[in-house]
Amino acid sequence: MIEALAAGLPVACTDVGGVTDVTRGEARAALAPPWDDAALCAAMERAVFTPKDGRVIAGEMAEEYGVAAVAAKTMALYERLAREKGVRE
Repeated sequence: MIEALAAGLPVACTDVGGVTDVTRGEARAALAPPWDDAALCAAMERAVFTPKDGRVIAGEMAEEYGVAAVAAKTMALYERLAREKGVRE
């Protein structure tokens, strides 16, 4: 799902786990509740026939999940953990 969104492709998926966090609700993808085949089919139709602006979403995904963003978040996490544990450089 993340890779498809980053490529600017239309996405339809079930709303489970952290999907809503990545898709920001239906701002980036068409969602359906889990175990609802009819709703998933409808989400697929929405994704294909009324797609979101893939270029905008791809840019958002690069900012949020690209290498630089993930590296910065990881470094911030390590720094926070080091401060909490009293580790010095």
